[in-house]
Amino acid sequence: MSITFRPARREDLPEAVAVRSVASFNFKQKYGFVGTKKEETITPDSFYSFAMDHESEGFWVAEEGDRIVGMMIFWERGAFRFLAYLFVAPDYQDKKIGSRLLDAAFRNTTPPGIANRALITYAYNLTSLGAYMKYGIFSRESVYKMA
Repeated sequence: MSITFRPARREDLPEAVAVRSVASFNFKQKYGFVGTKKEETITPDSFYSFAMDHESEGFWVAEEGDRIVGMMIFWERGAFRFLAYLFVAPDYQDKKIGSRLLDAAFRNTTPPGIANRALITYAYNLTSLGAYMKYGIFSRESVYKMA
């Protein structure tokens, strides 16, 4: 079955948030950060509801059939585009879904005049850092790898 990419709808919120939660938990475990999986509640004042209400053109999902397997939220202010979230379900992370979501955010829909691209991510997230650099998002602070 093929993966499709589209703007999110309000009814996608629970499944998109669940993808973010499990992907974040698995990522942190991979790097030795032990904790509990954070279950999030979608309320009218949650970040996800805000993004849906005020930044809907920047809220995207990737789906296979009727299953959401990736999600991304970005927004623009003037010449600035900020990537707030990009998460892919762990069992789909080797399918270039993150790159295709980034295509939607930074290659295919970037209007003229966007001079600044930014995000916040972990310095040890080397795979993602490499992908972000392909889309013109570079570190503004030094990144160090320690072993």
